[in-house]
Amino acid sequence: MQERRIGYILLGVGIFVMIAAVITVVLSFTGKVTPYKLFNIPAPSFNTANLIPGIPGLPKAQGEKIEVLPTEAFSNILNLGVQFMLMTFVMSFGFKLADLGVKLLRPIKIEAKT
Repeated sequence: MQERRIGYILLGVGIFVMIAAVITVVLSFTGKVTPYKLFNIPAPSFNTANLIPGIPGLPKAQGEKIEVLPTEAFSNILNLGVQFMLMTFVMSFGFKLADLGVKLLRPIKIEAKT
């Protein structure tokens, strides 16, 4: 009877962990919760002066630095990706707990062939 009690506890904890992971991911993707700040990397950019060939005897062309994405959006995309990967690991941990709980709850039936 003790294994049934442990099975129900593991099943409940596993389901709670999975629901918490899903809620965290949904809230972070909808923008209600900010993801964990792991990265603050400048966004990829290029200078337009490098696209204009230099002519000897003339001054070097003045270019403009253009960012492909804004730095804040680029860091936010990276942070969302890392949080999603982290929550998939948490979700698989909750699944393993719930699966173990279900295995403890299931009755063991042994049929002997004679």
